[in-house]
This record gives sequence, structure tokens and C-alpha cells, in this order.
Amino acid sequence: MRIDDGVVSILVPNCPDEPVESAEVDRMAADVPSDPPWKASGFTGEASSGIVLGSADWTSVDGSYAGWTWFSATINTQGNTYGTAVQNAAQIAEMTSLPTGSFWVDGHVMTTKEYQARVRNSPARCRLSPRTEDDFATTLLEARALRCGACLADCRSPS
Repeated sequence: MRIDDGVVSILVPNCPDEPVESAEVDRMAADVPSDPPWKASGFTGEASSGIVLGSADWTSVDGSYAGWTWFSATINTQGNTYGTAVQNAAQIAEMTSLPTGSFWVDGHVMTTKEYQARVRNSPARCRLSPRTEDDFATTLLEARALRCGACLADCRSPS
């Protein structure tokens, strides 16, 4: 992930048979009322250089994530769901100061070329059995539990 002028971009494995279909950015703060998520569909951009979560590369966009410091971002392709989360303002600062063409990936700065080389040989690159929404929801709940300091059961319940 990287952030340029408040706009998030995300790298996902470049799978030719799995076009990007939609994206969502959802606020994940336990202590404030939930804002409606930012949603987009009809991706028209170039996925191999990062999927920009702004209005230019989508045919339909609804909502805003401006000013959020704790959120999840989800990219849905034809066969998979990819997601990540930002947990605080310090992470946002790291992602806004990256060199051009670089992304924050699993705690490391990588160029697009380095990332694509890393996933090219990964068995998860273009999975034959896609993750389910339940798998992704569990990952987000685990991340939220870290933030709210509560057990997963407490985070599942609306506050």
C-alpha cells in the first residue's frame, strides 16, 4: 500500500484471468460511529502498477475515506479477495513518504517490480481456490481486536 495526496494505492498479484472488479475502504474504529465505506466498481486502470483507490480509475465511486487513520482496504478480483489494514497515523506517515513507484508490503518497502517478482513464484499468486469472505472477515476481526484491545467476540458485536 502507498498513499499519495490522501489517495490509497494497493498492489495485488497480477493475474491475467482475474480482472479487478471492485474495491472498498471501510473505517475500523471501535470508539467512533462507523462512517459509510468508500466503494468503487468498474475498474478501468492498470492493476500491475498498483490499484488506485480514487475516482479516476473506476466507473462508479461512492463515499470518502479522507482523514481516516484506522481502516481496511479490500480489492475484489474475479477469483480472489485481497485486503490490508492501516492501524494508525504513524503507518499513514510511512506510506505517504515512500519513493515514487514503491509500496509498503508486509512491513517492507518494495518497488512494483520487486513485488511482482516476489509473488510470481508464490503458490498464492493466482490461487485455484479463492479465499472466502469469512476468511477475510476473520483477518479483519483479528486486526480490529489488536486496535480495540478486546477479544474477537467483543469486536464482532456492533458497539
